[in-house]
Amino acid sequence: MKFILAIFIAVAAVDAKDAKSQQGFCSYPMWSIPEVGTDTRCDNGRGGCPKRIDEVASPDCADSFGTMGGSSCFVRCAHDADGTDKTEEWKCSETDYETWELVGDEISCSSPRLANLRGALKDAVAWNVG
Repeated sequence: MKFILAIFIAVAAVDAKDAKSQQGFCSYPMWSIPEVGTDTRCDNGRGGCPKRIDEVASPDCADSFGTMGGSSCFVRCAHDADGTDKTEEWKCSETDYETWELVGDEISCSSPRLANLRGALKDAVAWNVG
């Protein structure tokens, strides 16, 4: 009887471990989605963070501890306003921990610093010409 109980407990423990490993979770979407950051933080290295969480399309992803597997977050270019039509959808993997999957087409965004520099140069040229 003890042997059967031990096997049952071992099988239950393996099943629980497998169920846990198959449930995805992605922490801090505003910093962990590729190329996404905030105005004060960017964890994506040299590529920078030209994208932001679209707080209108996915309010649960902005300033969030995390999202469960299967949930999606929409991102926009940093220089676009929330609610823009130009967004990307990133889905938290249902089976892998800390894995984001791009759904659909990628958007192309310039770095916020580069966009600001372009705007400043355009203003300077307009001022000098005018």
